[in-house]
Amino acid sequence: MHLLAREHRYFGKQCLSHVRQYRTGYEGCCMDSLRRLAVLFSVLVGMAGVTKCLHAKEEKNKNNGYVWTTDHMQVGVRWQPFSGRPENNIYDAQRPVIAQDSSYVQFWMAWPALEPTEKNTDYLNQPSGYLQTMEQAVDACKKRGIKVEFVFFHCPAWASESGEAGGQRPQRGAFPAFISRIAKHFKGRVDSYQLSHEVNNQGMMKGADVDFLINEIFIQGAHAVRQVHEQDPKLPILVSTSGMSPCENCGQMKGLAVKGGRGVNELYDRYV
Repeated sequence: MHLLAREHRYFGKQCLSHVRQYRTGYEGCCMDSLRRLAVLFSVLVGMAGVTKCLHAKEEKNKNNGYVWTTDHMQVGVRWQPFSGRPENNIYDAQRPVIAQDSSYVQFWMAWPALEPTEKNTDYLNQPSGYLQTMEQAVDACKKRGIKVEFVFFHCPAWASESGEAGGQRPQRGAFPAFISRIAKHFKGRVDSYQLSHEVNNQGMMKGADVDFLINEIFIQGAHAVRQVHEQDPKLPILVSTSGMSPCENCGQMKGLAVKGGRGVNELYDRYV
């Protein structure tokens, strides 16, 4: 009897334990469901608020009336968009560092990627994937009233004198023709052009010298851009002197007496 009573108490406790576990599990399940509903509601409300906020920011940028001139310093950000991922580019365009805090966005335009083959010079029928990606990012900026600047560098193999792609000297006349195509295609969407990058370094354009850089890239290139924008409808455009590098370990462009920061000063003097 004593043994049976103990077994009964044991099984009774075990049954009670199962009931408690079931009840606890049921209550926990209900609480989890309520929590999930509360979180979902918060997310939906938050999304609505963010969407409204982003829309308001876009409208503010569209109507801010900002005119990009050379009488003051601009503050911008460099942005390299994702290839084949337009949703990511739209998201990036809405980030505060771009949409609110910058007057412009700078895009690096690699000529070998924009026109990897000569057939890709036909932007209407044979656009490269890179060109299409840059176009999506530029359009995202323009919808939000953000200024756009292009920085160009390198050369595709089909347009270079060496037949190699990369930091190579382009065939004479090839760069002005390329920059004219770009200017026509993006007219009204791009506000500024830097025609080259780290122009005092030989590695950025092997086989070239300062005279070629100034005459072919800057003078002829700038003329090509301005010629496009002077045609109806006439639109303002900035053409930059382009960035330089103070690198002391990089070989200077042929025609410069010194490298690094002193070479930068020398090249600016040559411009003048």
